[in-house]
Amino acid sequence: MESIELEPIRDLLVKAYDTAMGEGCTPETQQRIENFEQKHNVKLPSATLVN
Repeated sequence: MESIELEPIRDLLVKAYDTAMGEGCTPETQQRIENFEQKHNVKLPSATLVN
């Protein structure tokens, strides 16, 4: 069952994904991710691609 209240959030996520992950966008390098994690003292989850 899907909540109608979440539909605007889903729309925004789709727009953000299309904008950020469109052509010409390059992924962050592993080194830049590690630098970010160290600088902000966080551990980001590893990305997994879904086809």
